[in-house]
Amino acid sequence: MKESMKAKGFYTIQAVDEDGCIVWERHIENTLTVISQKIRSAMLMGQANGYTFDDLDIKYIGFGTGTTPASPLDTKLQTEALRKQITKKQVISDGIVQTVVSLAPLEGNFGIQEIGVFCGPNATTEFNTGILLSRVVTSIPKNTNLTLNIVRNDVTTI
Repeated sequence: MKESMKAKGFYTIQAVDEDGCIVWERHIENTLTVISQKIRSAMLMGQANGYTFDDLDIKYIGFGTGTTPASPLDTKLQTEALRKQITKKQVISDGIVQTVVSLAPLEGNFGIQEIGVFCGPNATTEFNTGILLSRVVTSIPKNTNLTLNIVRNDVTTI
């Protein structure tokens, strides 16, 4: 019998209007980065190899305008334009960590083309800081009439 651990992440993004009605909802699977794989492998082996558990501490979600396809080798967003601290992080069931952030009507009013999750003690409000855990390229119109609720689930299965 062969066992394997798999990790993946996916987003549920809802656009909500001024009346609280859902205008649209999208489900997007993202690309995990190589550094994410290296950190997770090191932790499972009990060998830091230059990493700590804090390196996987999700802190920010970044939004940008880059359109280059996501790659496991990505270390930052192509063109980061906004970074928002997460508002909620919780374990919703065994093997699933959920991260939540919202963009209010006056935030992020541009064509969002890429989204990235930033982790670790070096992740700050400054662009290109921290460890890029995952990246997705998409096309999301955002304007002052909408609030975007972004829910990301990290799923680890055996």
